[in-house]
Amino acid sequence: RRAALRTVGRGKTLALRAPSMGGEDFSEYLLRVKGCYVYLGTGADEKTRRPWHHAEFVLHEKSMLTGVKFLCALAEEVF
Repeated sequence: RRAALRTVGRGKTLALRAPSMGGEDFSEYLLRVKGCYVYLGTGADEKTRRPWHHAEFVLHEKSMLTGVKFLCALAEEVF
């Protein structure tokens, strides 16, 4: 959470209020090592707010830079 706050600020981060029932297998990794699952959203426009597997989903490529900055901040927090 600290890495996310440092990257995008308090107004652009949130914690899920309840566990997600997403279909990812990430929980299997967490049985073996510590980790966290992060959703990177954009909110740039209507097309980029669609679910990831929606037929008309459009990737907002500029938001990928935010993801890279977050991962760098997270590495600094951990190491």
